[in-house]
Amino acid sequence: MNISTTSGHATGLQAYIFDDRMCLGAYDVDIHPMSLCDYSSYTHEYYPIIAYYITLRPMTNRDIDNLIVIGKTIAQTFLVNAAMDLHPIQVTGVASAYAVQSNVQNLGDLLQEELFRRVQTLVKSITPSSRTIDGKHYLDD
Repeated sequence: MNISTTSGHATGLQAYIFDDRMCLGAYDVDIHPMSLCDYSSYTHEYYPIIAYYITLRPMTNRDIDNLIVIGKTIAQTFLVNAAMDLHPIQVTGVASAYAVQSNVQNLGDLLQEELFRRVQTLVKSITPSSRTIDGKHYLDD
């Protein structure tokens, strides 16, 4: 994930919509300065973060079959990491539990349409994957 998939103008109401989204985020870039650390100039810019979608893909690992990466360590840029909250932790917990219960040995297999839709349905029961603005529901899937 990169900043172009999480930012935009509020009139757009939502950022890039992934077909394989698992959950929703909507948090501003929040960089905590560290002493003796110089940040690139792009980290000092303002990014208008709007509702963005998180997929299961950055939580899997192409080289290790049974590893799922949790929380803020998923594959994302520095800026997206600064805007990420805890929703991926819930997704990885559900995906891991489903994999164990269904005897899925390679977590990459969860990206296949049938298994993915099952996990997505379970995740939707505990964390948002769409939003409502002024009474209108977006991404009712």
